[in-house]
Amino acid sequence: MRRIACIGKLSSSNRSQLCEQVLDIFNRSRIFNSSKQIQGIFLVQEDIIFQILEGHQDTIGEAIYKARRDYQIETLTIIANYRCEKPVFSGWNMRYIRPGGHTTPAHLERIKTELEPHLKTDQPAATALFHTIFTPSPAIVTAPAETLPAATREVTADAVDTGTDTERLHTHLLSIRAWPKASQVKLSSQVMKACALMSKGKISYQELFRHCLWRSEAELTEFLSQLNHIGVLVFAPMEAAASSSEATETEPVQTSSGDRFGALMRKFLTNTRLRVS
Repeated sequence: MRRIACIGKLSSSNRSQLCEQVLDIFNRSRIFNSSKQIQGIFLVQEDIIFQILEGHQDTIGEAIYKARRDYQIETLTIIANYRCEKPVFSGWNMRYIRPGGHTTPAHLERIKTELEPHLKTDQPAATALFHTIFTPSPAIVTAPAETLPAATREVTADAVDTGTDTERLHTHLLSIRAWPKASQVKLSSQVMKACALMSKGKISYQELFRHCLWRSEAELTEFLSQLNHIGVLVFAPMEAAASSSEATETEPVQTSSGDRFGALMRKFLTNTRLRVS
């Protein structure tokens, strides 16, 4: 078994595009790595990406070859390549690292301790990126997105008349009060895009269907029903949303693209726990 670590940067310097890039890369690598029995971790800090891949040498080589040909990845350099007796990771996980913060980077320290004896010293640019991530100040976000208390979730789900759910989806604007956990819904590009849109504000069923490229309305309806069942879906009357929109146009709120990217990535990527044995 081989363990290979590589680090690089995303091609776009536009923060508003970084989140979409990361989610797209994550979804494709998750599918490929699962099919090839590759374990590891994918860390993201702003536009820096860091991967550890564990598995058969040929399949890992194929994964890195595909990543280097990805137009969304500007650079990708191998900084460690060595044999290992058994995998350190379970499955294929992804985390967003927030610069600064107050949480203890214990997982980062364990990864750094494992890799440092094997780091290549002839790649100064890649080594600098490595130390940008694995310094004491960055903190890996491990807290899951907040969810409703169990009792509240039960009341919310029971209080909804399931016979009118479909009608409400079409007559109300939709948003989410928290991101669903990875264990609660099946992840897909459509699901991630839909959650991203609904976390930003209220949106209609028709807009969700158009923007997220669902194969059928039945598929979208099933997904929204899942969100409703676990208590994170919020219904808003069309009139209330219109009033809110008018107020927003009168007094626009300025939000930096960096804040939006960081908040979105923390909400989604922290739902899957990092598992290091």
